[in-house]
Amino acid sequence: MKTFRVAMLGLAGAVMAAAAGCHKSDRTDELKKALAASAERAQLVSTATINTRMFSRTLLVSGQVRPVDDIRVTSPVANVRISKVLVDVGDRVKAGQALATIDAPLATAQIASARAQTARAKAAMIDAQVTYKNAKADLNRALEIKDTGALSEEQMDARRARADGALAKLDLAKADLQYAQAQEAESDARLQGGVIRAPRDGVVIERTANPGQPAETGTLFRIVGGSELEIAADIAEVDLNALIRGQKATFEVPGGGTVEGRLRQTPVAIADATRAAQALFSLGNNPSVKSGMFLRGEAKLPPRSYFAAPATAIVYDEGRPAVFVIDDQNRVRKKPVTLGPRDGGLIAITDGVQSGQKIAAAGVAFLLDGDLIRPGAS
Repeated sequence: MKTFRVAMLGLAGAVMAAAAGCHKSDRTDELKKALAASAERAQLVSTATINTRMFSRTLLVSGQVRPVDDIRVTSPVANVRISKVLVDVGDRVKAGQALATIDAPLATAQIASARAQTARAKAAMIDAQVTYKNAKADLNRALEIKDTGALSEEQMDARRARADGALAKLDLAKADLQYAQAQEAESDARLQGGVIRAPRDGVVIERTANPGQPAETGTLFRIVGGSELEIAADIAEVDLNALIRGQKATFEVPGGGTVEGRLRQTPVAIADATRAAQALFSLGNNPSVKSGMFLRGEAKLPPRSYFAAPATAIVYDEGRPAVFVIDDQNRVRKKPVTLGPRDGGLIAITDGVQSGQKIAAAGVAFLLDGDLIRPGAS
C-alpha cells in the first residue's frame, strides 16, 4: 500500500512539472511573438555609414570696388588759378599728359622770382669770395713779416680773425646759393611749364577742376593708376587663416555677368568692433565694373577631409544640429554634431561622430531618442 502511495505521488509530481514546463514554454513563445510584433511596428529607416571624404568649402566675399592705385592730383603750386581743363571723367591718360593749364602770367612771375633769388645768392657768393681772397692775402703778407717785429701779436690775431670770418661768410654764401638753385629747380618742376600733368597712366574717375577756380582747392583729378581695380572684402576672424595668396574668387556684376578676382593681400589686422579683417582681391578687366560698386562673390577654399553624412540625416534640436546613431540593438541615440561645408546632398561633420558608425539617413523626422527601428537599405 505504501509503495502504491509513493508511486502515485511521483506521478502527480511529474504531471505538475510537465504542466509547469508547458506554461513556461508558452510564455517564451508569447514574448518572442511580442518582440516580433514590436519589430514589425518599428519605423523603417534607411541608414548610412560615417566615412571621410574631401569637401571644398565656399567662403562668401563681398566688398566695395576701389582703385589699386588711387592717384589724387593736386596743383603743383599755390596762388594761381586754373585757366583751362583738358580732360574729363572717363578719359584714359598717359603719364605726363596735360590735365589742365594754370594762369601763365602768375606761373611765369613765380619762376622769375625763383631765378632772381638764385641770381642774388650767386652775387652774394662772389662778393664773399672776393672778401675772403683779400683777407687771406692780407694774412699771408703779415705772416711773411711776422719775424721782423713790424706787427704786434694783436695785429696778427686780428688778420687771422678777418680771414676766418671771411671764410665762414663764403661757406654761408655757397649754402645760400645751393638753396636758391634748389628752390628754382623745384619751382620749375612744380610749375611744369604752367601745366598740371598726370603722374602715370590711368583712367580719370573724378574731376573737380574748373576754369577760373583757385588751383590749390584740394584734389583736382582722381585717376585709377594703371586702370587696375580691387575689392576690399571683410573676412570673419574664424576664416582668416583659410585664405592663401593667389586665392581665386568670382564676383557677380550688377546687370549680369561675373568678374574674377585673385587675393593679392591677406588680412593684416582685425577690427575690434566687427572682429573682421579686410582682404584685397585684384579684379580682372571688365568694363562693367566701376570704382565704388559693391560686389558679392564666393571664394572656393582648398579641399579638406571631413566625416560625411547625408544632409537628410540632420535634425535640429532647439537650433542645434544632431544625428541619430544606431546601436547594436537597432535603437537610435541622438548625438549633437558640428557641421562643416556642404557638397550637394552630403554635409561635412567636424565633431560628434566616429568613422564606421551607422546613422539614420532618412525618415528621421519622427524619431525619438531610444526608438527601435528597422534598418532599411543604405
